[in-house]
Amino acid sequence: MCAPSAERTANYLFDLGVAYKEDTDHVIEVLKGIADELMQEEKFSQIILAPLEVIGVDSFGDSAVMIKARFKTLPSQQWTVGREMNRRIKKKFDEVGIEIPFPHMSGYFGEASKSFRLQLDGVDKEQLKSLIREVQQEGKA
Repeated sequence: MCAPSAERTANYLFDLGVAYKEDTDHVIEVLKGIADELMQEEKFSQIILAPLEVIGVDSFGDSAVMIKARFKTLPSQQWTVGREMNRRIKKKFDEVGIEIPFPHMSGYFGEASKSFRLQLDGVDKEQLKSLIREVQQEGKA
């Protein structure tokens, strides 16, 4: 099969965030493995025109190291390939323990306050409100 001209191809661009604790070389190898498996399937081998191109570590976000990669596909097939690749990435990362970070929220009540861990099992809404008011009052004192 001869290669399609540039105007008859499409790209699916991945911006994948992984936790700072992850080994980016390992993450890239896992991504390539997922992509290789995808390309072996008849449905996808017909629409993916080239192996996954890992562009590399692209940036450092607030809570993630961003890795950029792309697939070259037939026109209008980039979304089919991208959605399936995303599904497989999530599944494989869960399986091998690669963390995809998500936003976390911390409460800060001023310099005098110290971090504390709150166990919410069995705590009702009124108890929680009371605890927050108490901590806020201590911060004002």
